[in-house]
Amino acid sequence: MTSVKEVTAEVTRWKLMGLWSLGALGVTGMAAAAVASLVTAYWADIWRALR
Repeated sequence: MTSVKEVTAEVTRWKLMGLWSLGALGVTGMAAAAVASLVTAYWADIWRALR
């Protein structure tokens, strides 16, 4: 039972430090990188369509 309390205390510390949301932040960053990559790859076509 002591090990369960240690793990619970560690997760509580993560939440208090804000580390719990890094997973969502990482997914958002990867999505932004994918969009930026597509825009970079097709920038000439996008620019031509906007003119």
